[in-house]
Amino acid sequence: MLLLVGILFLILEFLHGVFSSGFMPILHTTLQSQGTLAMAIYYLGLAVGQLAIYRFAPFSRSKYNYPVFEMAFGGSLILMALFPTPTGLILGRLLEGIALGLTIPLIFASLLKIDALGSIPRRVAMFNSSLALGYVMGPLLVAYPMQWWSTSYLLGVAGLFFMAMPILLFFLPVPSPHSELTEQQLKLKVLFGQDWFQTFYPLFLFKLLMGFVMSFATGYITHYITAIPLTQILFAFSVIFILGQISGELILRRLPIAHLETYLPLLLVSCLILFFVSSHPVWLALLTFGLSMMALVGYVRFGFKATSAREFALFNSLSDPAMALGAALAIFGIKGAWGLIPLYFVPFIQACRRSPSATRSEFYFPFVGPLLMRKTYQKHKNPVLHPLADSHLQGLTYAYQSDPGQTSGLSLIFTGDLSPTDKPLKISDTLAAKLKQADLRFINLEGPFADNGSQGFRFGMQPEPTAALLQSGFNVVNLVNNHILDQGAQAIAYTQQSLADLGCESISSDLNKIKCQGLTIGVFGLTFGSNLVWNHDPCIVGLKPERLMADTKLQALWQEKIQQYKSEVDLLILSYHWGYEAEAFPHTLQKECFDFLSSAGIDILYGHHAHIVQPFEVKDNTLVMYSCGNFSSKMPLPIYQQGVFFEVTYNSELELVAVSSHFIEQTETGIESQNKKDSLAYQYWHALSRA
Repeated sequence: MLLLVGILFLILEFLHGVFSSGFMPILHTTLQSQGTLAMAIYYLGLAVGQLAIYRFAPFSRSKYNYPVFEMAFGGSLILMALFPTPTGLILGRLLEGIALGLTIPLIFASLLKIDALGSIPRRVAMFNSSLALGYVMGPLLVAYPMQWWSTSYLLGVAGLFFMAMPILLFFLPVPSPHSELTEQQLKLKVLFGQDWFQTFYPLFLFKLLMGFVMSFATGYITHYITAIPLTQILFAFSVIFILGQISGELILRRLPIAHLETYLPLLLVSCLILFFVSSHPVWLALLTFGLSMMALVGYVRFGFKATSAREFALFNSLSDPAMALGAALAIFGIKGAWGLIPLYFVPFIQACRRSPSATRSEFYFPFVGPLLMRKTYQKHKNPVLHPLADSHLQGLTYAYQSDPGQTSGLSLIFTGDLSPTDKPLKISDTLAAKLKQADLRFINLEGPFADNGSQGFRFGMQPEPTAALLQSGFNVVNLVNNHILDQGAQAIAYTQQSLADLGCESISSDLNKIKCQGLTIGVFGLTFGSNLVWNHDPCIVGLKPERLMADTKLQALWQEKIQQYKSEVDLLILSYHWGYEAEAFPHTLQKECFDFLSSAGIDILYGHHAHIVQPFEVKDNTLVMYSCGNFSSKMPLPIYQQGVFFEVTYNSELELVAVSSHFIEQTETGIESQNKKDSLAYQYWHALSRA
């Protein structure tokens, strides 16, 4: 039923596009010199309707408001049919604009709650595509019945349709577009203060260029494409726009949205300049394609961040003046593009200022080049001097003990990344004794066994010294990380067999059950991605925390899977290769992800990849170790030669008793114990926590 509601929404959105564009030229012909006034009043009404949704919460509180507003839209068409005088048509256009302004935010907010339509980017793409297709096809669809019907008759029929069709929505399970927000939360200062660029500016840029391109196309494009009628040109643009929506949704599965926010504006500016120089329409087609993806980025941000139709209505109406500005610049022809170009360098400047927590070197190599790689290198150069990664210290600690008097029933030790290194992989006697006291000892193998070792960014672990290390201290080895596919799928099979020969359990993305002290310990692994995206293996599953937290359908899938895993074991451990490199604190997004995973049934989240030891957190008998740092590494700075053993103790009832931190350091002779006060990560955390 929800899928039916979603399809009905998309049909109505398509028809709104049809009537927005289809009646404009007809009414303009009817009103003649007053046609421009009617169009201006229509857009004024559109802004008034959206601002009314923002200002008056009851307008979006009930799921029945939307059908009523749709019927009001139909009523405005009937008014124009009954009073086809200039005054009646102008007043009707005002009411039509207000009714549409009231409906659009509710359609958008309700669509985002219909999981049956797919992920949030896919829902946004459907929303944009249906409106764009209707807008371009409007003149054609309206002109055809006008061969037999008068304007008044057609307006009356359309009005009755919009009065009748929304009645279906009274009997269907329409999601409410409303979420309770305080007036303080809806203040512009608060909303823009969160992140003005990501929240508002991509949408503003899209509408700015959209106003320019549409006005330029209708006024000037026939000078460049003389063999094709304008209607066919605009229809072709709509097809390109829809392809851009589809492509953008697919790209967002691979790259963070910050990439498109930064680089799409530069691509659009390049297309404008190339069109200005060459006058070749192919650049205008590419511009339309990029513009479509820019629209997706702008509206997806609302899908990720906005919690109600009121926020959408506010930002959508505030960005509408950009359409008028773009249209005004189109008066000057292609030369008007020079008025747009400075505004499209703002994302580039913003990216240079953006926190390195917004980047990952795996994402930015080799896809997009030097801009944010520079930020990554800066972060690696001096990570502990970098400010908090959009996180906070609440709940973070390096020591936990619930009841010192309880006896232990299960002891686990977790450490970080075992990466290729030129230094010896020998564990000191003190650490070896500590490891032997634990039932299970976990380590992340950052790369497969490979006789030829590493080749640049393609990691490979020399089998003999690595096997000797694992056999002397560790018995559970994680293989789910961004480097494990560096040597291909055959190397993974070789590594798994080698670990089995050593008596070690290997962690893949399938549930692995380990018997220990009469208990069944379940372990499975996830990674944010792989360095070589063309290498695949079914035992390695990639799941970006960003995507998980943005996609409710994906959350439902993983919640069901985790609950199934949990029902089969006594203790469930997720080994997650995640987070941001070279940062001393977890990101807020990781904290939110941990909350979801713990509520789904995870008992321990064993995190790695940041290369720096991060504090851990305990919530309701659930533990997250955000990062265990490096066990071994070729990375040059002292902080990358430091790691930790997190010793986790449970009692016989599987209640978490204690988590202890034993800091380690890689030296020229091997892996040694380190005094806690000598750990750079601990020093930084301790100084900030005291402050």
